[in-house]
Amino acid sequence: MGPVPLDHLARHGAGPDPPPGHFGVLVPGLEPCKAGVPDVDALVKTMLSRKGIDQSVTIPAGFTYLGQFIDHDITFDPTSFGARARRPRRTANRRTPRLDLDSLYGGGPALQPYLYEKDTPRLLLGKGAPLDLPRNHENVALIGDRRNDENAIISQLHLLFARFHNRIADDLGSFERARRRVLRHYHWIVLNEYLPMVLGDSWKGPREHFRPKGEPFIPVEFSGAAFRFGHSMVRPSYGIRALPLDPDQPGLPAVPLFPPLVPNLQGFRALEEIRRIDWERFFKLADRGPQTASKIDTRLPGPLFELPFDDEPALARRTLLRGIKFGLPSGQTLAHALGKPALDEKALRLGDVPEPMRERLTRSTPLWYWILCEAEKGGGEQLGPLGALIVGEVLTGLIETDPTSFVNRDPEWEPGNLGGTPGTFSMASLVRYAQGGEPF
Repeated sequence: MGPVPLDHLARHGAGPDPPPGHFGVLVPGLEPCKAGVPDVDALVKTMLSRKGIDQSVTIPAGFTYLGQFIDHDITFDPTSFGARARRPRRTANRRTPRLDLDSLYGGGPALQPYLYEKDTPRLLLGKGAPLDLPRNHENVALIGDRRNDENAIISQLHLLFARFHNRIADDLGSFERARRRVLRHYHWIVLNEYLPMVLGDSWKGPREHFRPKGEPFIPVEFSGAAFRFGHSMVRPSYGIRALPLDPDQPGLPAVPLFPPLVPNLQGFRALEEIRRIDWERFFKLADRGPQTASKIDTRLPGPLFELPFDDEPALARRTLLRGIKFGLPSGQTLAHALGKPALDEKALRLGDVPEPMRERLTRSTPLWYWILCEAEKGGGEQLGPLGALIVGEVLTGLIETDPTSFVNRDPEWEPGNLGGTPGTFSMASLVRYAQGGEPF
């Protein structure tokens, strides 16, 4: 779930600001991590030496990008990477801190009519084949959050949600009714598929620490560290077309996520047929399972160390330095505060870090790296205890504190009014329904 180059945002913007949100802290009063820039550089160097991926067994690749989609729904900090450190409460969040799909709907038809078909409750789609996001004459996507065009996977996932809304809107004839129904199914997927997929048995509630009073906020422990675990799930390339049914027929080549090879899945441009995705390669839509994500661990694919950012091309270094600017606590400090197990030097994989940095990092480890290490210690198929607590509490909390969510308005509600098996709904169901079929 990588950041967007700031110069791109300056050129293309991110649409009118939604109602203001803010960041905050999950556990106030904790001492910031003591790691400095030299320690970060040493840590990035050892991560670079281990670059690559270890493929997951259980997590379909689509959930990497569903996580990115969720992140873009609730957080956007456009602060320049070179800006001085700020207190979390003084840092504006340009997304609403609700799982309300403002990245899809923007301000709604009244405030942003260019996102919608005229005089209908439908979201605007592109014209022609393959079906794409709507774009202006410069191929800039007309969507609620331009970050959802940063690669061809996330842009086509955004398109799926738009088509899902449109089919429901055609049935109901009302934008607000359709939006409410879409949000119910979105919340259901987050609570009943996405979180169980990435948390496993590490956290099942109840929520004890994320209890915002009044309007919710996004803890920086979540936005700056724990929910950035998705970086490690990225693969450098993806099979985007359905595999041949004949086992003797060779498979189609994988498409890289970034240049220099062509074709690639880099975004901010119109979708060509050669980059169109068959979703059964990303979610379980067929008997033959989809390709899986990379494991949640300290290994990142090589291209994430060579991103096209003028200020800092290594995503790991960007993430760690942002943690310092936000004053995030160390993994040791936060784990102790929340009653979660400590990690020893072996689990922290610091053997290649030279002294004296190794000693400092063993005592005060940046939180994002700690989250990846505890997931890796547990096998990499799910988050570890601390990461799972932060992600689980924040995402369930955003839904449970939303007075408009089904959890509050109709706690007995279950999916079933779209066809398919009553009481069940998944990303595979959403894909099928958005594309004109019936849910599983």
